[in-house]
Amino acid sequence: MDSIIGKLRAIYNRLGRFGHVNPVSHSLIKEYLKFTTEEQAGLAVTPKQAVPLFFTKFKSPIGHFRKKMAASASLSLVSKYILVRDATFFVVDFFTGDRASDLGRLSCNQVFRLRDQKGFLIRLSLTKTVRRGSLREFVLVPFRDPDVCPVVWLDYYVRACQALGVSLSGGYFF
Repeated sequence: MDSIIGKLRAIYNRLGRFGHVNPVSHSLIKEYLKFTTEEQAGLAVTPKQAVPLFFTKFKSPIGHFRKKMAASASLSLVSKYILVRDATFFVVDFFTGDRASDLGRLSCNQVFRLRDQKGFLIRLSLTKTVRRGSLREFVLVPFRDPDVCPVVWLDYYVRACQALGVSLSGGYFF
């Protein structure tokens, strides 16, 4: 991929960046892009279906995060925050089954604690679907396995943010 970008950059520089024509629409660049797409289409690569992530396999990376956090005495505050944030993100993503890109855009005002204090409500704004702008709600309740329980991880994330001085009053949640 870097070679394609480098070759396009070389063509772009050779045509002149500040001319009266748009270098991107020049015939040399169109010809080059046509050649590369034909070349890529001719490769004998068959697309593969994504392998589902089963619960037993999901526990393994979360266990890795837990071990890293247990041995976090030598880590910086930023590294500790990133570990907690990433583990929480993966657990919530696993239990909501939503797009990670939508979950990554989750703002603080879209996460609510349930009245009984035993769960969370998440309201995601859909961005990459036909129903753009509509809301999708998830209720996260305690799960039988505390190692991967989304409520336990969200509680831990909120407490860690408070301890590290990370504000969850505005902006993005993760």
